[in-house]
Amino acid sequence: MKKVIGISVIALVCGLTSVNAQSTADKVGNDVKNGAKKVGNKTAELSSKGAHRVTDKVYKDKVGPNGETIYIDGHNRYFWIDNKGHRQFVNEEQLKDKDPNDMNKAQKVGQDVKKGAKKVGNKTAELTSKGAHRIKDKVYKDKVGPNGETIYIDSHNRYFWIDDKGHRQFIEENQLRDKQ
Repeated sequence: MKKVIGISVIALVCGLTSVNAQSTADKVGNDVKNGAKKVGNKTAELSSKGAHRVTDKVYKDKVGPNGETIYIDGHNRYFWIDNKGHRQFVNEEQLKDKDPNDMNKAQKVGQDVKKGAKKVGNKTAELTSKGAHRIKDKVYKDKVGPNGETIYIDSHNRYFWIDDKGHRQFIEENQLRDKQ
């Protein structure tokens, strides 16, 4: 009798475990399915927008009811692309004037990236130029520039310092200050 009860308890525990594992697998499967749908929709949206930017005209002065980019097809119909990549046609009355000061998120990010790349490029040019001039030209150890810059002397005995863009800024000897 003890064996029957023990086997029943083990069977019950195994049954509950397999049910729990099956429901976890279903949840994971649903999460993967939902994630795949989102990725598919975003891919469709972006590819559709890219294709329509090439084949259709973009209406630069107007936006959709919620600020969407408006395209004009070959039949002069206005539409915007939804988040599933489908065209949503609108009347001319539904279009709004575009605020010239308003930038979408992508344009703002693009400007930030451009500014950041420019800063990195300038810093790289500055450091590269300073390194090259330390090897090629003499460093004036006793004097500094008007704002404390390192002064170099080139092969023609001209004094200069390197600005933040990596360019040489020539300076007269009477403009140099003593190093502190």
